[in-house]
Amino acid sequence: MGRCNNRIRAAVVCAAAAVLLSGCQSTSPLQEKEEQSAAGSEEEILLPGAQELPEVYQQMLLYIQEGLYTHGIDGTYRVYFGEAEYEGDITSQSGAENRARQDSYFCEILLEGKEHLWMEKLAYSYDQDSGWYTFYGQYEPALAGEPAWAEFEDSDFVTNMRENGAFIQEVSGEMHFPYPRRYHAESGPVERDARIETCIHDRLDSVDSYSIWTMLYTYVDERLDTHITILYPEIQMAGAYEDAEMKKLQEVMNDQIRDAFFYSYGMDEGSLQPQEHMYGSIDRNYTITRMDEDYLSMRIYESNVFRRAAHPNEWETGITIDMHTGKVLQFRDVVGEDFDLDALIDSGAFRCRWFWENDTGEYWLEHFDRERDWDWDTHFYLTDESLGLITTESRYYTDIEADFEDLGIGGF
Repeated sequence: MGRCNNRIRAAVVCAAAAVLLSGCQSTSPLQEKEEQSAAGSEEEILLPGAQELPEVYQQMLLYIQEGLYTHGIDGTYRVYFGEAEYEGDITSQSGAENRARQDSYFCEILLEGKEHLWMEKLAYSYDQDSGWYTFYGQYEPALAGEPAWAEFEDSDFVTNMRENGAFIQEVSGEMHFPYPRRYHAESGPVERDARIETCIHDRLDSVDSYSIWTMLYTYVDERLDTHITILYPEIQMAGAYEDAEMKKLQEVMNDQIRDAFFYSYGMDEGSLQPQEHMYGSIDRNYTITRMDEDYLSMRIYESNVFRRAAHPNEWETGITIDMHTGKVLQFRDVVGEDFDLDALIDSGAFRCRWFWENDTGEYWLEHFDRERDWDWDTHFYLTDESLGLITTESRYYTDIEADFEDLGIGGF
C-alpha cells in the first residue's frame, strides 16, 4: 500500500511538473506576434478584442508602419483608428490630378507609445478603377518625435479614441503584415550635404591665404512637408594637406562656422535637428562682408515659414573669425571691454544700409532698441572699413554700419 501511495505521489508530481513546464514555455498573443514579426512571419495576430481590419485600415496600417521605419522611430505603438470620414467627390474639380483622385477621405488616429500619445490625421483618396489609395500625411507628429506636439493623457481626444476607436492594432517600424500594398505616398526624408564645385579665392598671395568653398545642405521630407536648404562656407587653408597644425586650425574654424549655420530654435540647445521640424521650410545662406588675411566676416540670412506660424520670418546673424588664431570674435573684442552702446549709437556715425518699404534710415536709428537684452556677439559683422550691427524691431530687421575711424576704433 505504501509503495502504491508513493507511485501515485510520483505520478502527481510528474504531471504537475509537466503542467508547469508547459506554462513556462507558453507565450502571450502579443509576444507571439513580436516573435513572428522578427522572423518575418506573414501570419497576422490581432490584439485581444481587436477586429479583422477592413482593406482601407490595412493600407493605413502599412502606411503608418512605413513612416515609422523610414523616419527611424523605435518602439511598438498601439493604434486606435477612428472612423474614416468622407470629404467629397473631387472628380468634378479641374485638373488632371484631381480628376484621377476621385473620392477623398480623412481619418483621425491615436498612436499610443511608452512615453507619448500622438494625435495623427491621415487624408487619402481612392481610385475605384485601379483599387489603389493615395495617402497624404496631413498631420503626423509621431514621425517628428517632438514632445511639445504630444497629447495629454486626459485630453478629450485621447479619451474618446480609447473608448470609441473603430479598430485597434499594434504597429512598429519592424513589423510585417500579410497585406499587399495598394497605396501611393510621398517619400520620406532625404538628406544630402555636399560641396558645390565653385570656390571664392582670397585676394592675397601669401602663406596664410585661403579659399572659400560653398557647401549645400538639403533635407527634404515630402511626407512631413519639410524642406531645409542651407548654403554655408567651408574654409580651405593653403598648405593644410601638408601641415598638421594648419589642418587642425582649418577644422576648428569650419566647425565654428557650421555651428553658426546649423543652430536650433528657441530654448533648444545644440545643433539643428531637421527631423524635428515638420510642415515648414527653412532657407539659410550667407554674404561675406570681409575676407582678407586677418578676418573672415559674414552675415547669415534665414527665412522660414511653418504651418503653425502666424507669418513667415526672416532675420540675420553674424560671425567673424580671426584667421590667425581661428578664434570667433566677440563684440567686445572690437569695441572694447568698456564700450557704451548709447555713445556708439548717438555718435552719428551709423548709417542704415537698407530699410523696409515706407520706412526711412532715420526711423531705424531713432528706434534703435537700446534696452533689449541682445546678444551682440552674434549680431555684428565687419567690412573692410566699418563695423556693422544687425538690429531688429518686432519681426523686422536691418543692418546699420559705421566706419571704424568715425567710431574711434583702431586695429581693424
